[in-house]
Amino acid sequence: MALLAALFVTCPPLARMVHEHPVGMLPDNAPSSVAARQMSKAFHESGSDNLLLIVLTDEKGLGPSDEDVYRTLVDKLRQDARDVVMMQDFLSAPPMREVMTSKDQKAWFLPIGLAGGLGSPQADEAYKHVAETVRQTAAGSTLTANLTGPAATIADASYVGERDMRVIEIATALLVLLILLIVYRNPVTMLLPLVTIGVSLVAAQRIVAGLSQHGLGISQPTIIFMTAMMAGAGTDYAVFLISRYHDYLRRGVDSDRAVRGALSSIGKVITASAATVAVTFLCMKFARLEMLSTSGPALAISIGVAFVAAMTLLPAILTLAGRRGWVAPRRDLTSRFWRRSGERIVRRPRAHLVGSLILLIILAVCGTLVRFNWDQSKTVPDSAESNRGYAALSRHFPLSSTVPEYLVVQSPHDLRSPKALADLEQMAHRVSQLPNVASVRGITRPSGQPPEQASVAYQAGEVGGKLQDTASMINDHTGDLDQLAAGANQLADRLAQVRAGVDQAASTANGALNALSDPRIQDIRTQLQRLSQDGTLDRITQLAGQLPPTQETQSIESMLSGLRARLNTAISDIQSLGLNDLGAARGRLAALQHGADALADGSRQLADGVQRLVDQTKRMGSGLSEASKFLLSLKNDASDPAMSGFYIPPEILAGNDFKKASQVFVSPDGHTVRYLVQTKLNPFSTQAMDQVSTIANTARSAQVNTALSDAKISMVGFPAANRDLRDFYNHDLGFIIIATILVVLLILIALLRALVAPLYLICSVVVSYLSALGIGVIVFQMIMGQQLSWSVPGMAFIVLVAVGADYNMLLISGIRDESSRHGMQAGVIRTVGSTGGVITSAGVIFAASMFGLLFGDLVGLLQAGFIIGAGLLLDTFVVRTITVPALAVLMGERNWWPHLRRRARSSSVQRAEPVPALGDRDTTPMPVAGSNSPPPAEPVPEPNGGTVENGADEDHGRVPVHPAAPTDLRRPGRRLRRLTRYLTGAGTFSGNGHDAGRTQPTDSHESPPVRKGLSGNGRRAHWTARPVMELPALDGDGDVTMRGRWKTSEDAAITESAETTSARWLASRH
Repeated sequence: MALLAALFVTCPPLARMVHEHPVGMLPDNAPSSVAARQMSKAFHESGSDNLLLIVLTDEKGLGPSDEDVYRTLVDKLRQDARDVVMMQDFLSAPPMREVMTSKDQKAWFLPIGLAGGLGSPQADEAYKHVAETVRQTAAGSTLTANLTGPAATIADASYVGERDMRVIEIATALLVLLILLIVYRNPVTMLLPLVTIGVSLVAAQRIVAGLSQHGLGISQPTIIFMTAMMAGAGTDYAVFLISRYHDYLRRGVDSDRAVRGALSSIGKVITASAATVAVTFLCMKFARLEMLSTSGPALAISIGVAFVAAMTLLPAILTLAGRRGWVAPRRDLTSRFWRRSGERIVRRPRAHLVGSLILLIILAVCGTLVRFNWDQSKTVPDSAESNRGYAALSRHFPLSSTVPEYLVVQSPHDLRSPKALADLEQMAHRVSQLPNVASVRGITRPSGQPPEQASVAYQAGEVGGKLQDTASMINDHTGDLDQLAAGANQLADRLAQVRAGVDQAASTANGALNALSDPRIQDIRTQLQRLSQDGTLDRITQLAGQLPPTQETQSIESMLSGLRARLNTAISDIQSLGLNDLGAARGRLAALQHGADALADGSRQLADGVQRLVDQTKRMGSGLSEASKFLLSLKNDASDPAMSGFYIPPEILAGNDFKKASQVFVSPDGHTVRYLVQTKLNPFSTQAMDQVSTIANTARSAQVNTALSDAKISMVGFPAANRDLRDFYNHDLGFIIIATILVVLLILIALLRALVAPLYLICSVVVSYLSALGIGVIVFQMIMGQQLSWSVPGMAFIVLVAVGADYNMLLISGIRDESSRHGMQAGVIRTVGSTGGVITSAGVIFAASMFGLLFGDLVGLLQAGFIIGAGLLLDTFVVRTITVPALAVLMGERNWWPHLRRRARSSSVQRAEPVPALGDRDTTPMPVAGSNSPPPAEPVPEPNGGTVENGADEDHGRVPVHPAAPTDLRRPGRRLRRLTRYLTGAGTFSGNGHDAGRTQPTDSHESPPVRKGLSGNGRRAHWTARPVMELPALDGDGDVTMRGRWKTSEDAAITESAETTSARWLASRH
């Protein structure tokens, strides 16, 4: 209790640690988790792993008022930067409106990313704030708002788990209390295990909470399962100890000595049982799934605390209550039933073994039909908020359209090139052709199909169309081409005439130049220039100006001005005619004549070329018509994506339209491209999980000899995450199965020091597990139409194998010890009779604690509780009661191979055990379940001063003993005489060889008289049946050889201490 108080002070409540140290579903190195983080980093996104879907529905149809509410909600969420880190709405991205609106125009969904990791305290707070915002915004409108998605499912599971914990604790306590009341029929006794369990549970939770502060993750299902395991295991340990304590009390031992004796005799059994379960749970620490690796140590700590409490706290309480007589035992009501059950099994072991195996195998075959559910939404009840949201989505949207799945391509090169895009499209096309793939959307196919304009066939068709237009234009202008040719010919003819005129003009010009080159003409030109330049005209003009202004003088002045003008004109004309340089004029005239000749010749060649061009253009028009027909037929006939090809010109890649489209599907650096894959399957089904590998393998097959050959292909989304979860779980389940079997097998081998019995015991618990799984399949899968949760098999296997092995361990240990003294068949009878009541009670109590999980709403725990509880009952009433005892009888001494016991010749004559009659009584006191040997015979004083070797018989108050043979039988004659008298019922003998006398039968149904009496030493002996046998004979060594048929339900032994005579009274056998 001091330790408990210290834990209260130093360790926080475990419920708080669930929120502060949550357990992730997948390890960080899971392929889908790694790909998701890389994709989020490449696209600069956050919150994609903590996705919340807001579903807004209006069954009357969405209207303007609904859109106003939608806008208001988006504005509020956009302002909440602390809780909302990502949002995809159609207001900021209008092209997404069609995707986010149902086809019936009655629903919208709004994806948002919450702050914090999935299941973290920050995410939990963000979910609560966003949920409140949504409810307030939608209140009073015609819209119905539901929250769903992974974030909502995790929040609902946490809430349901916290609510269920109290219900399960109360239900478990009531069930266990009811069974304890039936078993002990004593209010104080039945409360002792509950007190121990309560203290143990609080201590275990505080210890686990303390470890959680140092890095141990914890989940709500683990806490609930801790409660169930503590109730089952803790109660079992308490039942073993209390039952052993009661056995000592029945023998007349005082309470304190009974507590010490119970601890010394049953302590090692409880230790072995707790070690088996705890070590098995510790093996889960090496699992890769955090849910298993963290729950294993927590459950192992729970078992350890329950063991410590059973060995320390419970004995202290027993001591205090026992001194006051509060825990006195009641009459045993089941010993006769279990004894007779053992007798039936020993009589017909093969029939019992075959019958039990048929039942187990039929159930195990049903277990092979199991189908597991990986849909996390089905782990919470249908009434949960998240499941109501999924239901609303499924009514208006294809479920796969709201659960995204991405094919991610990561390359060391920029993928925004024509060749890379063409290779990406080829990959996407292959994926889109897979069965059950509805569509593939990406940069090369934004709408699920590649753009028609990017098709090479389309582009060829466009060229063909242009060529067709050109050919038509050529054909339409054939007449114009003919006119062009005719015009060219006319031009050539005209230019020929021009050349002739130029030649004639040149001849005339040459004559004129020759005339101008005459010296007289040159002299006249010189005189005119001198007259104009030497000032003669100016002096004449001045003289005229000095004349009196008369009509004549004015006439002279006017004439002189005209002369000057004519003279200047003449000089200019002479200069323009080149008369100043007649050689240059002749050169220009010759050049003119040569140019005219060349022009005439060129025009003729031009006319000939035009004619040839017209002819060739006509022929080209005919060819263009044929080419256009081919390209157009290519466009029409090769429109299928597999035939059409894909090409985006570089100039398109630089356009704004491509950049806008690439924001969703291409990372800013161009090294990562993602395609949105929409499946026709349920995204949470195993078929969708299998499809993930098919999609990835198909995409990888398209990488060879392409620009994507060095790219990394991965899948992101819930099907991919579930696929990884299944792979990790299958790996961990295989590890758990192997580790559990090895741990239990090694403990059994160490305990029994044999190989045969441990091997078939392991096989029995494995078959029992498979049979329990078959019961679960029948109830949940076949009757209720529910698949089993994926987490059920691993936990059920550990509990059923470990606990079942514990019970079988206790049973086989008893058989080993009893058979070493009484033979195999008698040992089985005695062990089944002695362990039946107590171990059955323990099994039923443990099953009841598991059935307490049925009162919760978490489907996985509910199924696990039912299957484990049913498996424990199956193991208790079939495997431990029928299968294992029958196997032990059939195997005989081979059970203990290779450690076979030696037979001491001087101590006994070993005979095969007889089968007792079904109606015979048994008055032998029953050892407590799990005892390896009868309790030590502590002499208890009797009222007359004598002693009793064993405890009192509860039924009749008798003290059955195994009377020792008289020591004075060493002499052969007296030995035979007295032995014959003893065996024929003439009397009983004490240790000193004196006759103890006869008594009358105590049970009227027993035909042989009961012999009992007190010998001289004060000891009392009795027999419940008289053997019917031939007279014993001495063998060659002088020992007694028993022959004949025995009829009794009691064992007796006659032993000679001088090593000369020994005999054993065995049951019903020749």
